[in-house]
Amino acid sequence: MSNEVHPKCEGPNCPEGSPLRTIRFFKPETSHGFLSNYFRWTFVLECRRWENVEHYYQAAKFSHDSKLTEAICRHSHPDATKSFSREHVSDCRPDWPGMKLLVMRKAVWAKFGQSALLTRELLATGNASLIEDSPFDSFWGVGPTGKGDNHLGMLLMELRGELQREFAEPRP
Repeated sequence: MSNEVHPKCEGPNCPEGSPLRTIRFFKPETSHGFLSNYFRWTFVLECRRWENVEHYYQAAKFSHDSKLTEAICRHSHPDATKSFSREHVSDCRPDWPGMKLLVMRKAVWAKFGQSALLTRELLATGNASLIEDSPFDSFWGVGPTGKGDNHLGMLLMELRGELQREFAEPRP
């Protein structure tokens, strides 16, 4: 967790409702762990049940190879799927670098879109900045320097914005 103090706040996290509020998440067992890709929440995507976003994401790297996809699905923990994926990086689909953001968006939308509870929880974050506080990953999170791209946080904020607009529109 960052020790950064926002100028209008009294501590590292701004109070509820503050426009500067920041929510940092990483481990699924923490208070905002439902935002994590490792959070166990079953959803259906591409005619298959997935235990969490990480399983879907890692399997999508090998969507052209059903044996590798099945092997990913047999792993019980997201860390194991990530390790397996790294061991088979040379077998990754050739268009992966250009597809990974789209794949993650699809998985995150499915996870939250299929659960009224998770949708409510995401909406309850208000307008807070959502930051994947990964000490390792500078693409999906902020990485070891704290200055990473935070693409997962950005996708979650994008989805939250769409949900806020959808729920704000009057129903016929």
